[in-house]
Amino acid sequence: MTEEPKPAGASGALGAAGLRVARLSYLNVFPFFLSEGPATVMSVHPRKLGEEAAAGRIDAGPFSLVDAWRLEADFEPLGDFGIAARGPARSVLLFSKKPMEELGGSRIGVTEQTATSVKLLTVLLELRNGVRAQLRDNFSLDDDARLVIGNDALTYADEHRAVYPWVFDLGREWYIWRERPFVFAKWMVRRSAADALKEGLVRRLEASLRRFERAPDMAAQRAAESFPLPATRILNYLTGYAYRLGPSEKEAEDVFRSLLGGLYRPA
Repeated sequence: MTEEPKPAGASGALGAAGLRVARLSYLNVFPFFLSEGPATVMSVHPRKLGEEAAAGRIDAGPFSLVDAWRLEADFEPLGDFGIAARGPARSVLLFSKKPMEELGGSRIGVTEQTATSVKLLTVLLELRNGVRAQLRDNFSLDDDARLVIGNDALTYADEHRAVYPWVFDLGREWYIWRERPFVFAKWMVRRSAADALKEGLVRRLEASLRRFERAPDMAAQRAAESFPLPATRILNYLTGYAYRLGPSEKEAEDVFRSLLGGLYRPA
């Protein structure tokens, strides 16, 4: 598994001495953690970040969308910061031996890292394609398909494609179906945290994002120093995301939440 690129600067006013901020261990959060960004106490995958928040060990971070909902009694959105794809996500991929509409009854191996992407896959399969597959944690030689996300989807795509020739980008599949962006993560902060600390974190995130927006090519070059992809590909990847969630992202989030709620509502 690849390591995420390290931010420029690993200390600051925030962190263990103030808010305990976590980051996702994925390349797509890099714009939030340039030298102006917050210090962090841990770097973990989406499911683990949600678990750490639920256990009371962090106060803020880019939560996977379904964890943002699950933990909303104790956490609230932090500004309008998040991660959304308005089309292809490029790092949320279903590798399959056959088309999605033919996966009924098939075994799909699911990465242990996912909290939201697996729910998106379920909605696409059951509500769009009308099929129900067997989703299983982790990968097996018996898999008919595999859901791979994050850095692994970026760096090991060719290896998976050699066995699973059908590749579906779930961000793209959602956009084709619903004609809306998909929100993968939202920045959340503990409701009980001091307002001054929340405001300080907002300032740091805003400063980091502005730096990225002014010079995305420089940020991509910095990321390429510790991530095994060319800077040009990293630039294309990072600029494919929206890091501020506007009305269209909010509407899309509501649509997905409604669809997911209906899917799991008892008959």
